Amino acid sequence: MKEPRILYLNNRYCSSVEELRGIFKSELSENTRNDILDLFFDDKLQDWLNNKNDKLQQEIHSIDKNLTNSEIINKLSSIFIGVQNSEKYYIENIYDYVDFINLYIENENNIKYSIKNNDSIKITDDNTISQLYIKIRNLKPLNENIVFNLVIEEDVDNKPIVIQQSISEINLLNENIIHFTDLKLFFKGGYHSYRLKLMYKNNCCFTCFFAKGFPPKITLKYSKFNIAFIYIQRFPEEKSFYMTETVLAGEDGKPLLFSRKKFAQILSSQDVFRCPTEEEWDYALKKGGIPSEDNIELYGWIKENSSHKIHKVKEKLPNELGLYDMIGNVWEIVEYSHIYATYHIRGGSYKEDFYQCLNPHLYNNLLDDYDSDSFGVRFAYSVSEMERLRENYPEYFI
Repeated sequence: MKEPRILYLNNRYCSSVEELRGIFKSELSENTRNDILDLFFDDKLQDWLNNKNDKLQQEIHSIDKNLTNSEIINKLSSIFIGVQNSEKYYIENIYDYVDFINLYIENENNIKYSIKNNDSIKITDDNTISQLYIKIRNLKPLNENIVFNLVIEEDVDNKPIVIQQSISEINLLNENIIHFTDLKLFFKGGYHSYRLKLMYKNNCCFTCFFAKGFPPKITLKYSKFNIAFIYIQRFPEEKSFYMTETVLAGEDGKPLLFSRKKFAQILSSQDVFRCPTEEEWDYALKKGGIPSEDNIELYGWIKENSSHKIHKVKEKLPNELGLYDMIGNVWEIVEYSHIYATYHIRGGSYKEDFYQCLNPHLYNNLLDDYDSDSFGVRFAYSVSEMERLRENYPEYFI
C-alpha cells in the first residue's frame, strides 16, 4: 500500500503530526469524529504515520477495533494529546482511565457487580448498596494526591435529584483503588433508580445507572384511548426518551392497523405524536433484551405460534424495560419519510419467522386507502419533547 502523505480531516488537509495533534486538542465535531473513525478503521491513519512517528503508529495499532466509537476516540485523543507532556496529561485527564466499579450489595450472599462506564444494572432483590471500589488503571506512579467526588442522584419524577455526595482522596504513587463507604442506597419495594457519577475537577469521568422494578409510566389520552409511555434511561441524559409500552390498540385490544390516511391524521393531531427513530427503537429492543429463538414464544406472536392471525396487545411478557410486543404480531413504523413516502419498519409480525422479525425493512408500497393487517404504530418522545408537551397540552396528561 502506498503511504498516504496528506490526510483530509476537519474540512482541511493535514500534513503533519503537530497539525493532527492540534485537531485532537480542539473540541471535535461530530463530522470530525466520524472522519477520524473512518481513517482508523481503514488503517489509513496508521499508514499515514509510517516513518512520521513509529511510536504513535504502534500505539494506534494496539487499539482494539471492537471497542465502542467513543472509547476509540478517547484512546486516540489520549495518544495524541499525551505525547508531549505525559505526566501532566495523566493528571489532567485521569478520568479517561477509570476502569470499573465494584458494587457490594448488603445481603446474605454479599453480591458483587463489576460495572463499566455507562453501564445500566438491574437490581432484582430487595438490597442496600453500602460501599463501592473504583479501580484506576494504566496510570504512571505519580506522587500526587488526587481528590474524587462521588455524586449519587435519584430519579424523582424522571428528574435527577442529588441525594448524597462523598469525597475520597488517592495517592497514585502507592495505590490505584478508590474506596467509598457508608453508602445507603435502598432497593426495597416499588421502583428505584439511581445514578452514580464520579467527578474529578468538575468533570464527570464515570457514570453508571442502576434500578429496581419498572419505571413509572406517563399516561396520555388520545381520542378514546389512553396511551402509556415508559421512560427509557440513556447516557448522556439528553438521549433518554419515552416510548409507548406497546403498539396502539383499539377497543378490541388488538393493534390499530395502519393506513397512510389514518397515520397522517394521527401524526397531524396538533403535532403531538411522532414515531420512534430507528436509533430509539433499536436501543429499546437491545436494552430490553432480545428474545432468543428458544424463548420467543414467551414474548411475541410470530409465524410459528400465531395461528396465522393477529392477536391482542400485551398477551405476552414484557421485556426488561417493561415494553410489550417488541417482536412479532405487527410491524412497527419508525421514521416515516414524507418526501419519499417510505416507511422504515421494525419488529416483524405474526406472518414472519423469528429471524425475519429481527431484520429491519424499508416499505414504500402502502396505498392511501389500504389498511395493512400487519402494520402498527407506537410513539416516542425525547425528554425535552415530553416536557414541552406537558407545558403546552396539560389536558393530554392523566
